[in-house]
This record gives sequence, structure tokens and C-alpha cells, in this order.
Amino acid sequence: MLEMIRESFTYLIPLFLVSLYLLALILELSLTLKKRVMRENHFSQILYLVDKGRIQEAAEASRSLSQKTLLKGSIRIFQKNSPTDREDYLFDIAVRELEKINRRVGLLPSLANISTLLGLLGTVAGMISVFYKMRVSGSSDPYILAGGISQALLTTAAGLIIAVPAYLFHLILKNRVHIMEEQLELTIDRIMNLYREIREDARKKARMEEN
Repeated sequence: MLEMIRESFTYLIPLFLVSLYLLALILELSLTLKKRVMRENHFSQILYLVDKGRIQEAAEASRSLSQKTLLKGSIRIFQKNSPTDREDYLFDIAVRELEKINRRVGLLPSLANISTLLGLLGTVAGMISVFYKMRVSGSSDPYILAGGISQALLTTAAGLIIAVPAYLFHLILKNRVHIMEEQLELTIDRIMNLYREIREDARKKARMEEN
């Protein structure tokens, strides 16, 4: 086995580098999403504070960086006097947060494809080398052919060993991004409902004062 690895070392090096990058990316994304996706009970607490108009408290209580950014941004829309696209402003904050994550999550299937293709390239190159050596030597020994083919297929196996977990983690992390997106959308909806209630109360108060 060690001899096979040594013979295929040239083609295994790029696969090894891809695997290291994938590992670092998966760890980084896992930690990032852990900080941005809240557990259901804590998320419910944040929504409760928002419904009560305690936006600052909700921002301070949030352990999610994305929610904290969104809630702090929402404080600004309550302080603005001019009518602006407040909902678009909040969605813009959420979209920027999601885009940063989605760009990196989208790298996982691309790297999985690259590792598969690198493995296939190593196999094809290995097969070419085996058949060329057999042609030069004039040998047709099936044991030599079998040994060469097994060595060539080693890089394909290595590529698949890298690609399969990459696809698996892509599905897992994509699901967490979806949860994060739902939480941000629901928070924006609650913030805008609160804003409309405050505006409506202010209008009613102004009409009562006029009368």
C-alpha cells in the first residue's frame, strides 16, 4: 500500500492540499453559523423582546452576530424622522449577512468536484503510464496490469473520499443557512409590525390632540 501511495504521490499532493483547505473551510463555516443561528428557545425570547418594543435589550441579549447586527440596524429606523424604505433597509442588512455565508458554503460542492476531477486525472495518467510501460517492455503479464490499475485507481478513491464528506457538509451547512435566513426574515417581520404599530399609535394620538 505504501508503495502504491509513493508511486501516486505526484497526483495525491493536490488532493491533499484540497482536503486541507476543505477541512479549514468546514471548521470556519461551522463556527460562523454556530454564532449566527440561535436555538429556538433563545430566538423566541428575542422575538418577545422585539414585540414589546425592547429592541435595545433584544440586541444585547442576542448571542447571534447576524441578529445583533440586524437589531442594531433596526434601532436606526425608529430614530429616523423621514419616511424611507425601512423594510428594504433591514432586508439589505440581512442579505449582506447571508451573502457572506452563502459564498463560502457554495465553495464546498465546487471543491468536491475539483477533488473528483483531480482523482480522475491521476487515474487516467496512471493508466497511460501502465500501458506505456507494458508496451515498451513487451510484457502482457496480467499481474503487472492489475497492480498498475489498482495503483492508478488510488487517486480516484482519494478524490471520492474528499468529495463525499464535502457534499455532506454542504447539505448540513446549507440547512443551517436556511434556518438563519428564516430567523432573519421573521425578525424583520416583527420589527416592521412594531414600527407600524408605533406609527399608528402616534397618528391616533395626534388626531386626539387635534380634536
